[in-house]
Amino acid sequence: MTQQLAPAWFHNAVVEGVQRLHVLSLPGTPAAETVTLTAQVWIDTLWHMPRFWDEARDLPRLQEAFRTTAQRAERWPAPRNVMDNLPRAPDVPQLPAPKGDREKIRAYQAQARELLTKWKAKP
Repeated sequence: MTQQLAPAWFHNAVVEGVQRLHVLSLPGTPAAETVTLTAQVWIDTLWHMPRFWDEARDLPRLQEAFRTTAQRAERWPAPRNVMDNLPRAPDVPQLPAPKGDREKIRAYQAQARELLTKWKAKP
C-alpha cells in the first residue's frame, strides 16, 4: 500500500510550524537533533488525518493553527492540538434559488403527480 506524500506547501507549513513551536522551548520539547524527524512525523500525521487538504483554503488556516497552538501551549503539543486550533473553513458560496415561472412549476408538479398515480395503479 503506497501512502500519498504531502505536497510542498503542506510540508513547508508544518516544518515552519514545528520550528515555531521548537523555538519556544516548552516543557517536553524534543531535542534539537530530533527536530527534523519530529517534523517528518508531524507532516505524516497531519497529512493523513481523515480530511481533504486544499492549498488555497487550508494553507492560511494551517499557519493560523500553528500560531494559535504556540500562543496557547504550556507544554510541547501533539499534532491533535494543531488540528483542534484549525480555524473553521470558510463557507462555500451557495447558488441562488432558481427563478422559475410559477405556472411552469405547477404544470411540472401536476405532471409528476399524474405519473405517480399511473405508476401506483399498475399491477
